[in-house]
Amino acid sequence: MSTPSIDSLPSENGPRDGLPRAPRAWAGAIQFLAEAFVEWFGFVRLLVAFVLVFIGVGIWMLPGAIDFAGAHADRSRALARRLPGVTVEGYRRPVTGQPGPWQVLHTWQRLKDPVVRRDVLWHMLNPIVGIPLGIMSLGLVLEGAWELVSMPFEVFFSSFRPATWFTIADAMGMPLAAGIGATLVLIAVQVLIGIALARPLLRAQGGWSRLVLHVEDAGQWRRRAATLEATRADVLDLEQAELQRIERDLHDGAQMRFVSTGLTITEAARLVRDDPDRAIELLSQAKGESAAGLAELRRLVRGIRPPVLADRGLVDAIRAIAKDTAIPTVVTSTLSDRLAAPLESALYFAVAEVLTNAVKHAKATGLRVNLSETSETVTLLVTDDGQGGAQTDPDHGGLAGIRRRLSTFDGSLSVLSPEGGPTVVTIAAPNIKAASV
Repeated sequence: MSTPSIDSLPSENGPRDGLPRAPRAWAGAIQFLAEAFVEWFGFVRLLVAFVLVFIGVGIWMLPGAIDFAGAHADRSRALARRLPGVTVEGYRRPVTGQPGPWQVLHTWQRLKDPVVRRDVLWHMLNPIVGIPLGIMSLGLVLEGAWELVSMPFEVFFSSFRPATWFTIADAMGMPLAAGIGATLVLIAVQVLIGIALARPLLRAQGGWSRLVLHVEDAGQWRRRAATLEATRADVLDLEQAELQRIERDLHDGAQMRFVSTGLTITEAARLVRDDPDRAIELLSQAKGESAAGLAELRRLVRGIRPPVLADRGLVDAIRAIAKDTAIPTVVTSTLSDRLAAPLESALYFAVAEVLTNAVKHAKATGLRVNLSETSETVTLLVTDDGQGGAQTDPDHGGLAGIRRRLSTFDGSLSVLSPEGGPTVVTIAAPNIKAASV
């Protein structure tokens, strides 16, 4: 029978720290224990390979021993990461260049890697520490149960006297009834201690794994810094482009209309005494220009942040887009709360661009937009029943701009469009909730 995974242990069966109570905690402990036993054989294999290096034979044994150690160290990292609040990372450097005879050069590169050295250290130390941590809690309970089962044999068969609590009580010269009573009390205390230690020892196994196996990835932080720098540059470029668009639209649209309105009213004021009919005609024209200017401003505002998005949130804003889409569009959502305003805007314009592309190019008869969330991620799936085969340019076009906008939030956009359809666009972003007032 397979041992249940730590992932399958429901957190509601444990206290608020998420660790399960005994006996479910023992499932995780047994997994750690099994790895500790395997790592003992891994240590022996490494030791033999290192010793035999001095006579040349171990050179070709080391790569396999290091691979074995790395694989089981990663399994222990994965087990530890399943425990709440435990982060264990280990990013190995890639090997480069020629491997050399018996992979000597590659093996030397790997041994200089801090993560590989931690793997080797883990195989040296974990059998010593991990086996006691993994077996102590369950072992106390099982040994207490064995003593309880064996006690009748000890009572009726004096020759059957293993080293148990009853044996100790009998050796102290206690009467039979008192000895049985004392033994039952001691067994109960032992079992309770074993149960009480289940969660602390499981937590200790996670902490021990992090202490030995966790290696901060400096390269990861450098890559993260480079990503943030590129994202900041994209944000600045997008902001500058947006400001230029707003300035251009104001200058070419609403501003020109209001300037024309002002000139028309001035001309009407000049003619009001000499030609009242012409003045009234000009005022009517000014009214129309003013209304057109207001319409231009409203259109500009909708392009920045649509009122329906600001007032009613992302889901209703997407439903408003769906109503205006030429293709029948169904919107479903499981979002529970409002998202942060900048994130809502980014997702809204992403969906708007995707729907526009589907109407123009997909030859679809139906669209579906599904919004879902987890505690960490918001996901939007836009599916059309069109012809598929959509080609996207990652650096140009509307989707490129959407990707750049989403990258500000560590979001992503991917397109799956096989020939014949359907086309599925997946938009994912962190679940950043709006600040409560």
